[in-house]
Amino acid sequence: MDASEDKYRPGDALPSSRSDPVFLVDSVRENIQRKIFEINSAAELEMERMDMEFRKEADAFREALQRKCDERLEYEGGKIRNLAAIEMKKQKLDRIETFINTIINDAAVSIKGDERYVEFLISCVISGIENVKGGSAEILVAADDLVHSDNIISRVSMNGFKIKLSISSDERVKIGGAMVVDNEAEIIYNNTVERIVYRNNEQIRRDIVRSLNEYGTGQDG
Repeated sequence: MDASEDKYRPGDALPSSRSDPVFLVDSVRENIQRKIFEINSAAELEMERMDMEFRKEADAFREALQRKCDERLEYEGGKIRNLAAIEMKKQKLDRIETFINTIINDAAVSIKGDERYVEFLISCVISGIENVKGGSAEILVAADDLVHSDNIISRVSMNGFKIKLSISSDERVKIGGAMVVDNEAEIIYNNTVERIVYRNNEQIRRDIVRSLNEYGTGQDG
């Protein structure tokens, strides 16, 4: 007799799937697998979300760090450019200063080659003697200007000064001009070329700079 006939007789009720242990095991297994799938899916989604947030934070941090680096580089670059500009300007001013000093020194030295120098020398002496209050004075000149001693004494006398004069050389008079010493007051009136240049230094420099600018020498570049 067929086994299936022993299991299901006519009129007997069919076995319920709920009471079937195989179905129960399969159902439990399916539920477990579904839960595992849901958990894994949720975990994957969470990992993707966390990975995305991490990437965003990393990108934001990298951009912020890059901005700080760029700002620092720009700041340091600006400092370097400013220092370079200042140094270049300083070097230019130093060159101009050296050039001006050379012009002044050359002009002062070359003054003795000018035919007007003797008159200039006499005017330096008379300008000092005008301030002498005592009865005698000493005129100090450069050694090579002693050749003009007679001319100086004569011109002083011609200008009406009635004081006792002596002339000698003095190493303090390096280029030209003269110093007049009031013997009684012990005051020196310094009209040497060096002192005159010193007293008029700023005006002389302004004149030189103006001339340089007129010829474009003092322009930037």
